[in-house]
Amino acid sequence: MSARPDRDEMSGLLETAMEALALPLLLHDEDNIVFVNAAGREILGAATRADIEGLSLDSFATPDLTPFTQERRAYLLRDRVAFTEVPIKMNTLDGRTVHLTVDARPVLFEGKTFGLVTVVRQTRDERS
Repeated sequence: MSARPDRDEMSGLLETAMEALALPLLLHDEDNIVFVNAAGREILGAATRADIEGLSLDSFATPDLTPFTQERRAYLLRDRVAFTEVPIKMNTLDGRTVHLTVDARPVLFEGKTFGLVTVVRQTRDERS
């Protein structure tokens, strides 16, 4: 009979699993990035988690989409509404502009709602 993992072990297992996913994903608290896996870091031009975690999502938004993305993030977390197939474009840390289609869902963890963004597809990648 195996012992059930405690909360810290389970958190570590979940983090390891999310890091290993080929699906690019990002977890945010409306304003700041709290986790991004390796596939997500590759799209956003970050070499390590430390390069990106804690940064504002607005630092990646293109000026024409900043008000739209701020409104959507607030709505997602406040009303816990999911969005699917949302076309966005973002500036990356390594000087590219990427055109993505994303899904965004609210995730409740320890009494707090986070936004989970997954990249459905990348349609364009251009140098700034």
